[in-house]
Amino acid sequence: MTLTMTSESSLNVLLEAVGEGVALISSTGEVVFANELFRSLDPAAITRIGTVCRGLHSSASLRSGTPAQPGPWRVEASSADGSRWYGVTIAQVPSTQVPAPASTQYSVVVRDITPERAFRQKVEAIDRAGSDLLSFDAETVRRMHPVDRLRMAEEKIVRYAQELLHFDHFAIRILEEKTGKLQLTIQHGMPPEFGDIDIYAKAEGNGISGYVAATGQSYICNDTSSDPLFLPGLAGARSSLTVPLKLADRVIGILNIESREGTHFSEEDRLFAEMFTRYAALALHTLDLLVVERSNTNEVTSKRVESEVGKPLDQLLDSIRRFAASSRDGRSDETASQIEHLLSSAEDVRDRARGLAAGSQTVFAADFGKSKPVAEALLDRKRVLVADDEPRVRKIIGDILRHHGCEVTIVDSGSSAIATLEAASRQEIPAFDLVLSDIKMPDKTGYEVFSAARLSRSDLPVILMTGFGYDPHHSIVRASQNGCKQVLFKPFEAALLLDEVRKALSNPV
Repeated sequence: MTLTMTSESSLNVLLEAVGEGVALISSTGEVVFANELFRSLDPAAITRIGTVCRGLHSSASLRSGTPAQPGPWRVEASSADGSRWYGVTIAQVPSTQVPAPASTQYSVVVRDITPERAFRQKVEAIDRAGSDLLSFDAETVRRMHPVDRLRMAEEKIVRYAQELLHFDHFAIRILEEKTGKLQLTIQHGMPPEFGDIDIYAKAEGNGISGYVAATGQSYICNDTSSDPLFLPGLAGARSSLTVPLKLADRVIGILNIESREGTHFSEEDRLFAEMFTRYAALALHTLDLLVVERSNTNEVTSKRVESEVGKPLDQLLDSIRRFAASSRDGRSDETASQIEHLLSSAEDVRDRARGLAAGSQTVFAADFGKSKPVAEALLDRKRVLVADDEPRVRKIIGDILRHHGCEVTIVDSGSSAIATLEAASRQEIPAFDLVLSDIKMPDKTGYEVFSAARLSRSDLPVILMTGFGYDPHHSIVRASQNGCKQVLFKPFEAALLLDEVRKALSNPV
């Protein structure tokens, strides 16, 4: 068929509109015709495609007497720097001449497969990481202490999570079935105070992690400053991605990653995170099973030991108690102290023998108790009144201060704070050592709470809290004129909160 000028022009328009690179390439690798999209390809990719066409023709020529296969053939080509990848479909153009000419032409269609290739490579990387997470020698692991097993898993999980998910902060919380609490088990880049927040698997009042654990649904937070579920003030995160750790359909915990950039995580990131957590959950569960297996073996052995030494220990304890009772009158303080020491030591030996039988029932239980914060002398038993109308802020401040030894009273309004301070001044309740109050509450201002605190006790330190630049009633200025020295601007990190509390308690007004 002979193309007219009009039909040839229409064909060119059509080829430019198809959205793919289209070309006609000779058996020598030369481009006979190409649309604009093909001509815009990286020269390295065009050279690669020409080389393939030339190779196809040479291969067909070597098979003397055998007609060349028409294709199609599918190959991939990349730009010189490897940043773009193209899927190439090549087919031989049929010849109407008999016999077929020595020179052959190939039709070529090219499309950009960079996103598809990146997705495929990410999936393959997750599969490799998952295989490594699950590849450990069971016998070696059985001989390890439970804490060492958790550290082994932690090192691998954090390393692969960083490589695959790209985050600033990372945490895994495991669900305690009996209490519903999400225990912080693995973390990276989080401040020490992060573990002070008590989070439960509940859809409300426990942040995004609690919501994800309760619903089993992943959650992307694009803006932490405006998302009502996000618990603020932890580590300066501006966006987060939280996915459930699942075994089959059962939620055993959550994985949370955070970024200092807003809108950092996409739906594709969510998909990758969910794929990764399947391997992480299985690896942690497998380690857990090995701990339980070893624990069960230890239990059998320990019960044998307990049966052998238990009776003599009980007899020894009875003898010590009878001797203590019979010699109570007339014995010296030194003798009484030695008897108490002997009794305590014998009871300790008996309890240890019994405790060996139980052991750590999970790899997580071995780790939970080892990092409980020791109450600071400065904060221990200090009574703190916290007034804020935002539930998230109240929860975080309350949890952190309680974990550091404070006795915290929390109220949700300025009126309640003032009434509580008045009750303390009337000695109806114990006095407070510190007051933390938001300046923006529906009923009372921060200055009014500050004034009530000073009426309750003239040297009672007060820390006011506010969002940046928000002080419509000039509470900060008025309070500072009357001796208030400290202001916390939201959102603030937990470490800053503790620093300000220590400062206030160290230097009362």
